[in-house]
Amino acid sequence: MSPTSEKSRPTLHIWPRTDSALSLDPSCVAALLYLQLHLPDQYQVEYCANPDLSPTGQLPYLTHGLHSATGYHAIVKHISSRTHLDPTSSLDPAQKAQISARVAHIESSLGDLTSYVYYSLTANWVHKTRHVLVSILPAPQRYYMPDRIRLAYKPRLEMAELWNVAGMEQEERTERERFSFRKPARKNKKAQEKAHFKETFERNKVLDKARATLDIYSRLLGESRFFYDVETPTILDISLAAHIYLLKQDQPDPLIKDLLTKQYPTLVAHADAVQTTAFPDPSIIPTVAAPKTSFTIRSLFPPSGPKHIEPHSVVLQEQERKFALIRHAFFGGAILAVGAYIYHQQDAFVDLYYRIQLLAGIIAAQWGGSDLEDDEDDEDDDDEEEESFGNEDEDRAEGESEDESNF
Repeated sequence: MSPTSEKSRPTLHIWPRTDSALSLDPSCVAALLYLQLHLPDQYQVEYCANPDLSPTGQLPYLTHGLHSATGYHAIVKHISSRTHLDPTSSLDPAQKAQISARVAHIESSLGDLTSYVYYSLTANWVHKTRHVLVSILPAPQRYYMPDRIRLAYKPRLEMAELWNVAGMEQEERTERERFSFRKPARKNKKAQEKAHFKETFERNKVLDKARATLDIYSRLLGESRFFYDVETPTILDISLAAHIYLLKQDQPDPLIKDLLTKQYPTLVAHADAVQTTAFPDPSIIPTVAAPKTSFTIRSLFPPSGPKHIEPHSVVLQEQERKFALIRHAFFGGAILAVGAYIYHQQDAFVDLYYRIQLLAGIIAAQWGGSDLEDDEDDEDDDDEEEESFGNEDEDRAEGESEDESNF
């Protein structure tokens, strides 16, 4: 593929890079490595902090003219169909099938492990991952999106038995104590020992899961530079390197990093080799497209035109410009007409206001008068009842006096 203009270049949309990593997501890192290996200087990167902009709500995704591809495998398929470059062309069908199966296994097992390190371990989430997400997200997404992203990984990690339940409970207790005026309860020594034992057991279980996967690829790789005798890394090399690359990053809780550096130096060297092949000079980065996620007042309103449509001719540009002028003139005239009507009819609005106030006073007076009449009627009824009771007492007294005289 020959160098193309900026508008017709493929644009890779991935999570923004951090101070130490190319991206936060292994699929984004893998897609970036693949494009850099097969399309050097012929693509551009747009750092996207809002997955909702993707056609499927997931990152990474690629836009190339009127075409789009979402996900690492779809991006690989799209690029390979246009470049006709296949590092595995010299391999037999059985080896190609093994590559596909092993890539799926890496994305499942090491993907779970990467998600555990970044989103489940309490120390890493609280002190690094959440801060990174807040720093790259625009307002107001930075206030709710990090927790939403973390909860999106919860079902996957629960299925893999890698969701740190004890850590989540400790985070909730810490949050309650921060916003509580009560004095923190004294920690029970026996409860602390029990929690420490449980945490140690969970960490050892995670290490066993990690060793079970890393042992497989350490044996397959051996002392070789790549898995197969090819000059360009295959998608198997790229996928494994992307996950190892993120797992060996500095973290507040270096559980998996220590495991990699101490017991699997060949896998770390393999990840470094793939990254060096893609980026011989780490200071050279691909062309970065203008970001579209910065916060402005205009971003609070819906866009005025269709998205992702590029004009193909001067006539189309002129038509769109005319329609935009007509649309803006219509809304501007409507706003001016409403404002003028309100200004000229302000006396009528004031008169209407006073009429409503007068009507409310009349209604209140009528309700008050009816209540007063009801009270007077109740007092008259009470007086009549008292008089009737008094007459009955007098009649009873006269009857008793007559009986006594007769006796």
